[in-house]
Amino acid sequence: MMTGSNVAKLVEEPGGDLVWSLGDRIVGRVTRNGALWGVSWSLSTRTERRLTDLFGSSHAACLAAERCWPAEAYCGWVESPQGGFFRQLGRSRIYVRQAVPGWYAVRDRKLLGRAGNAIWFTTASDAMAAVEMDYYTPFDADPFRDVPERYTWLTIAGRRAA
Repeated sequence: MMTGSNVAKLVEEPGGDLVWSLGDRIVGRVTRNGALWGVSWSLSTRTERRLTDLFGSSHAACLAAERCWPAEAYCGWVESPQGGFFRQLGRSRIYVRQAVPGWYAVRDRKLLGRAGNAIWFTTASDAMAAVEMDYYTPFDADPFRDVPERYTWLTIAGRRAA
């Protein structure tokens, strides 16, 4: 199951700080510094990386941590402060979010789909597994071959302001 021990969970500590933990390992932290909040990550090289900016709320600091998350801290799925999960795969940041119909995966204004249709997953684990299946499955580049069971990224039509 994808949402088990291999997902960095966002947890509030007794002192009010927020940490992303993976088992007993802390991979990211949002700490109070007086009235402001700071962000740091524990890198796999046993060093720490910090954002130089301080934020007015823990929520703003968590969002900054999500936007700037370094792959060296943890390259797997991370629980998002906005709900759902995110992960860096290649050059893309991929999000798994929940809507009323179910869970979906999105990256770079594209929605994960199959056979030209968007897919709604029943669980976040299913959506995360589909993202990884799409990323790690070798692709047959034959343009004349129809592969309806393969996941593809569908462009989301944007709205233009009048």
